[in-house]
Amino acid sequence: MLGKRLKQARRARGFSLEELARRTGFSKSFLSQIENDKNSPSIASLKKITQALGVSIGEMFADNRDEQVYFLKKADRVPYEVVKDKVIFEFGASKVPNRKMEVIFFTLLPGGESEGEYTHEGEEFGTVLEGTLVFELGGREYRMEPGDSIYFTSSIPHRWRNPGPDVMRAIWVVTPPSF
Repeated sequence: MLGKRLKQARRARGFSLEELARRTGFSKSFLSQIENDKNSPSIASLKKITQALGVSIGEMFADNRDEQVYFLKKADRVPYEVVKDKVIFEFGASKVPNRKMEVIFFTLLPGGESEGEYTHEGEEFGTVLEGTLVFELGGREYRMEPGDSIYFTSSIPHRWRNPGPDVMRAIWVVTPPSF
């Protein structure tokens, strides 16, 4: 499903695989594997691809609807799993057109971590629901337990990890939507 939507977005912009490879720095074969659902990109890779296509990650998981109220059953959330990193993102508002924030249900298996430090435009808020999240922000480490929250400007370098032994679950809100 993700691969098909990426291919549709690429073709809608009139890009060849070669052009998308040039814009992302990825090989044509890697992009082809993703488009044919034979390979799952990391969040960082998916972000690079969607930025080159001028779409958000959330749009790749969204149905096209034009409603003012959105109700989402847990069973209807679409998980995006990055197995290597032991990370599962489920997007809570990707179906909302022109949204101002991205809501992410964030699951991190023991030992899972980000792919290095991130910086981007906007602001973020996160709260841990269960487990432990070690969140590094601007070189300072915050050990987040259930009920703990953090709010910060996304231009500050940040990374995260689950020291284990339990699964960590959190709700994360990012504005503007970057997924």
